[in-house]
Amino acid sequence: MLISAASRRMGRLALLKESLEMRRAALAATFVALFAAPAFALTVSDVDTDGDSLISFAEMAVLYPEMTEAEFAAVDANADSMVDEAELSAALEAELIAAPAQ
Repeated sequence: MLISAASRRMGRLALLKESLEMRRAALAATFVALFAAPAFALTVSDVDTDGDSLISFAEMAVLYPEMTEAEFAAVDANADSMVDEAELSAALEAELIAAPAQ
């Protein structure tokens, strides 16, 4: 009886430890999903209307009608008159533009 009671106790402890590890993993995954994912869900494809994977001033003005050409130029870091995915992400992160309300 002593062996079986001790075995049961060890089995319960193993289950508790496994349950705790699973909870930690689930919590870590939730934390990563909440904080590692970009907070700025806006992408070039959300704004690009001609399918060239770039945003022109005219395309940006549809989403941001108050944007001036000077503000667009601040977002267009390489000054090629188009905004690519990296420039859009950087502008959102630097708060040069705000993600539009859903």
